[in-house]
Order: sequence, then structure tokens, then C-alpha cells
Amino acid sequence: RIASQAAFFAFFLFLLVSAKYPLNESLHVDFLQQTSPLLAVSTMLASGSFIRAFIPAIIALALTLMLGRFYCGWICPAGACVDFADYLIGRKKQGPSPAGRFQLRKTKYLVLLLITGAAVTGVNLAGWLDPASVFCRSWTVIMSQYLGPWLPESVQFAEVAYEGSIMITVFFVLMLLAGFVSKRFWC
Repeated sequence: RIASQAAFFAFFLFLLVSAKYPLNESLHVDFLQQTSPLLAVSTMLASGSFIRAFIPAIIALALTLMLGRFYCGWICPAGACVDFADYLIGRKKQGPSPAGRFQLRKTKYLVLLLITGAAVTGVNLAGWLDPASVFCRSWTVIMSQYLGPWLPESVQFAEVAYEGSIMITVFFVLMLLAGFVSKRFWC
């Protein structure tokens, strides 16, 4: 599983640095978003139509329904970052009490219900909370704003100041530090 996570993480970073002008049309730089089951379901519900670009997400959702947290544990680079952060902070096997785990799970399902309910009404909130979206936004900011001066010129981003850079970074760090509360808290 670790090898799969590392490979998808490296693939994501490759796509991220490839998403620059002039864009190579043969690369699907939005592949991570196209594999996200939450983005797929909420976008299709909000638009009221089937979107072929989300076929990879439908496959990932089917595998997840059959195999459990397949997408989060094997494909999603955000899941890999969360697992790595859990490892770095020395996450103990012991987590919250059974009652605490139930409350956390209940909260996650309420958020999922809110996102899905909003999508049914035509409002797509998944872009704000979906791990693939958060991850893509966060790494774009990290690579362009914080790592840019140290990256080789071939992978540098245009010098653009994002108004929400600090907010995006803080949200991403909090997502990673949530491992102090529970393993894979965000996923």
C-alpha cells in the first residue's frame, strides 16, 4: 500500500508541475480530481447530468464499496500525506474511545450528508472539503509560494500571489495535524 501511495503522490506532483503554460494537452493534469468519488457524485448531482470525465471516480467508488477505503488508502495523495503526517507525529494505535469514534464518524457522515444535500439543490460544496481538492489547492500554494525559489526553473510556477495562500496553508496543516485527534481524521 505504501508503494501505491508513493507512486500516486509522485504522479500527482508530476501532473502539478506539468500544469503550466503552455499546457501539454495530452496530459490530463486534472486526473486527481477525476478520480475523486466525492467530487464526482456531488458534481453530477449538482449539474443533474452524467459527466464522462468522472468515470475513473466511478470505478474508484465501486472498488471502495467492494474493498473498503480503497481510494483513500491506495490512490488519494491526500490520504498518503495524512498517513505520513500520522507517522511523523507518532500517532499511537490507540485513538479516541469507542464513543468518541462514533461521534467522529457521525460528524463525518453529517458533513457528507450536507455536501450531498447541497449538491441535490445545485450547490457544489465538495470543492471546499473534498480531500483531492484541498490537496491540489494546498500543494499548488506550497509549490508556488513557499518552495518556488528552491525549485529548478523547469518546474517553477509563475509568480502569482494567491490571496488565500495563508488560509489554504493553515487549513492543510490543520488537516494533517488532525491526526492528533484520530488516525486518518480527515479521510
